[in-house]
Order: sequence, then C-alpha cells, then structure tokens
Amino acid sequence: MTTPKQDRLNIDMKGLRVKIENFRLDPAWQALSLSKKIRVLIEIGLSQSGDQTLKEPYQSLGDLIADNWKALHQSSITTERLTELRNGSKPTAAEQVRIGAILEDVELVISLVEKQEENPKKKASNGI
Repeated sequence: MTTPKQDRLNIDMKGLRVKIENFRLDPAWQALSLSKKIRVLIEIGLSQSGDQTLKEPYQSLGDLIADNWKALHQSSITTERLTELRNGSKPTAAEQVRIGAILEDVELVISLVEKQEENPKKKASNGI
C-alpha cells in the first residue's frame, strides 16, 4: 500500500535530529523511528495551539484501553494483560509503544502512564 504523494514531504533536518532524539529519554520514545517521533512532536504542537479535536481527554490509561478494547484485543497483547492494564497495572515500555502504535498516538499513552504514576490508584471509569 503506497501513501499518497501529498502526505509525504522532504524537510531539512539540519540541527534537529539530536534535539528530536533527545526530546524524551524513556525507552518508549527511543523505540520510535525518527519519522514517528516527528509526527508525535507535530501532534503535540498542534494540540498545544488550541486544536482540541486531535485527542479525546482520557483521564487514565485504563479509560483509553476500555474505549479502544476491540482494536487492542485484536493485537498481540493478551486479554488477561489488557485487563490488568485497564485496571491500573503499569505497562512495560514495549507495551506503551505497542498500544501507542495500534492507536497511532504514542505520546498520549506515555502521558497517561505518567499521570498514572502520579496517581497510582486511578483506574478506568468505565468497564468492559
């Protein structure tokens, strides 16, 4: 499957590559390709500029998992593990990347994990 030409462009990366690679030092960020990191940074910038249509305001990783159960259930993550994550278990870096890749929003997953670490008792508000 090829991507339409208008969805791709060449950009001058002079002086940006190291800044992008070092934007975050966690394993989930390091596991992303450079193009995915650039996409995440663009989405962050757009969301900070007032465009609230990009992301639904999830309160926890459990809420995100519950709302996207069908897509995640069809992935390589087991039902048992998804249930644990929905109920507040901390995901591994690999699971963060996998969930983010499936939902096409790694930054959202990372931010919800960080929020969960700050509030470890926060669980999904809606169940399956």
